[in-house]
Amino acid sequence: MSPNANHLGETTGLTPTQMYYDFSPYDYDDSQFFVHPEHWHMVAKIQADGLYRVTYGEQAGLTYDELKARQPEKFRAFLPGNPTPDQYKLVNYSPYKVHQRCVDKMRVGRFLLAADAAHLCNPWGGLGLTGGIADVGSLYDSFVGIHTGRADADEILDKYDEVRRNIWHEVINPQSQENMRRLFKYSGPDEAMEKDSFFKLLKKMELAQKGELELNEPTVSCFLFVVRS
Repeated sequence: MSPNANHLGETTGLTPTQMYYDFSPYDYDDSQFFVHPEHWHMVAKIQADGLYRVTYGEQAGLTYDELKARQPEKFRAFLPGNPTPDQYKLVNYSPYKVHQRCVDKMRVGRFLLAADAAHLCNPWGGLGLTGGIADVGSLYDSFVGIHTGRADADEILDKYDEVRRNIWHEVINPQSQENMRRLFKYSGPDEAMEKDSFFKLLKKMELAQKGELELNEPTVSCFLFVVRS
């Protein structure tokens, strides 16, 4: 599996954690993303009992022990209330290096690859999951065509390989990289709001919701990113 030339893995690590902490005094939603040049992260409630997933960016190249030793100060730096370890319960800690990779072939003879077996990307935006589901759907359609005699097996499976790899290179890879870089490439929220077209669109949508702006352009469904310094 070859890395993309612009992949993030050489410089970027991610640290997904699961923890219990009282976010109720801080007006947090069930899910939010925070833009910051150093302490970019996301916080999402994943269970009704108050279990949260907190995933944050880290330096690539550090050992597990080095990353684990940095965790208390990272939480203290970016979580509301600047909690110390005695104020939350950490139940899972799973750091890893980001990969943006795709195989050279998703079909060789009778062997077919799909989803994470064929390509990897960072999790921001859910494009790995979405791409994997689309792979399986495309394979299903191919097999139906073969079974019903409407498609030649070699031709349709080669086409599956070609189309799905092209979509990874042309859509999934660049978009997922941009989704992730958006969280840390700006010096702060003012620059992000001034330069980033995605944030500009969010601002327009916010004003339109308040009745302060009439949108004359198509809007899109998107994740809500919270911009904070």
